[in-house]
Amino acid sequence: KSGILAGLGVGLGILFATLVVWPHPAGVHGSVWAIGANVLVALVVSRLTPPPSPETVSRIYGEMERFVYGTGE
Repeated sequence: KSGILAGLGVGLGILFATLVVWPHPAGVHGSVWAIGANVLVALVVSRLTPPPSPETVSRIYGEMERFVYGTGE
C-alpha cells in the first residue's frame, strides 16, 4: 500500500513537471514519464517495506471476496 501511494504522489509530481515546467522532455509526453516514475517508486518502496502479515492478507482478501460475490445470503 505504501509503495502505491508513494508512486502515485511522485507520478503526479512528475506529470506536473513534464507538462508545466519542462513540456515534453526528450520528445516524450508527460504521462509516459509519470507512469514510469510511478512504477519505479512503487517497486522500490515495496521492496524496502515489510510484507503484510498473513492475517492482514486474509482479512483484505475476505473483504474483497464479500464485496465482489456478496455474503451468500
